[in-house]
Order: sequence, then structure tokens, then C-alpha cells
Amino acid sequence: MGQKIDRSGGRELWRQRASRLSPVGRKSSPERLTLLLDYMAQFPGVMRAVAFSGMSYSNFKYILQRSMEGQPGDGYDLTYGDSGEDGKGVTKRFHQHFEEVRDGAVQRVEDSYMQRAMVGYYEVLSDKGRVIYQIDPELAGLGLTGPDAYLLDENGKPIPERIEHQDPEVQRDVLEKLRRARWGRKEQLDVTMKGGVIVVGVRAKVGELEKREQRALTEPEPTDIEFREVEDD
Repeated sequence: MGQKIDRSGGRELWRQRASRLSPVGRKSSPERLTLLLDYMAQFPGVMRAVAFSGMSYSNFKYILQRSMEGQPGDGYDLTYGDSGEDGKGVTKRFHQHFEEVRDGAVQRVEDSYMQRAMVGYYEVLSDKGRVIYQIDPELAGLGLTGPDAYLLDENGKPIPERIEHQDPEVQRDVLEKLRRARWGRKEQLDVTMKGGVIVVGVRAKVGELEKREQRALTEPEPTDIEFREVEDD
């Protein structure tokens, strides 16, 4: 589903791809729609994907609406992805491809959130604004110091010192949403109860409110109301 790109040269690559599209070409051309979907898959964000594909947001909304309301063969069918019997993608309506790509992007965000809840996150250590890097004990044992003794990763870059943190707020948020019966917060409502001339502000649970409402219907509270006969003019 499009080529995978890194963050360093990603934006420039997308600009080059967009620049190869004819400025007078159809906004709904397969090449342009494919570019938009590829961008969404790599850099989730509708507005940026629309801009990088060389169209306006109003163009995008129009195309999406035409795809949803139209019929096969009207120009809004698109073969996209890396699945299918021939490995060349699946032909669907553009809006269907868009929904699938967006759902995949949202799933990555959810996975990242769950990862933060379960594993935590790392804080890179620094001293006076400078990153502190790990020292390779073998190099240090040879008498090397400073950058010459840094521990390097597989790409030859120094590895920062870091501390692992747990995020209890994220953990609690996940439990509240996925284990609501046990961890969900009990909702409370602000209710103003009136009786006679006194207005009292109270905090009540939903169950208590229902009981009060039922009692009010079956046993109405007395009210100070004066009825007077009025003669017609």
C-alpha cells in the first residue's frame, strides 16, 4: 500500500510525487487519489494529506460525496492496496478505501496508546541542555572518553541514557474504557430541588434522582398557591 518512507526525507519525497501530477489534471484522477491514500497511510491527517495530494479540502469533500452517492463506472472506482488475487490491489469506491486507510491510522494511534499504558515511556536524560549518552564499557576500558566511548546502535549513532516511566493516568483511562463495570467512574449530576420557597443545591446519583422523581409523581409536595375567582368583564 504505497512505499514506506522515513521521517527525515518523507516530506520532500511526497512533494516530488505531488509535483509530477499535472496541475491541470483531474482532481479525482486515480494517481491523485492514490497519492492521498498513501499519504494518509504514512502520515495520518486529512488536511495534510489533501494538501500534499494537490487539492483543496472542498475538492476532497466533493470527491468523497460523489464516491458515496455515485454508481460503479462513474470514475470514482479505484484499485488500491497490496492485496487481491493478482497482488495489484482491490477495486472499491474511493470513499471505501479512504475509510479503511483512516481506520488503520486510528488503530495505530490506539495501539500506541495501549503500548504507553502497558510498557510506559522513556525520558531521555540531559545535563544543562545536552543529551547524556550511554558509555560503552569496553571502549571505556580501553581508556577512551567522551564521544569516542559512546555506545552506538546498529546505525552507528550514540544511544542516549534514558529512564523508563509508567503512566498511571493512561493506565487508568484504559481501564475505565475497557473495564467500565469495575473501573468506570460513577456519574453524578447537579440537581436543584425546589420545595416551598427554599431552593437547595444537592449532589445526587442517578438512582437517587429516579426515586425522587417517582415520589414526586405519586406524592406531590404541597405548594403555596392561592386561587381567586375572577369575574368576567
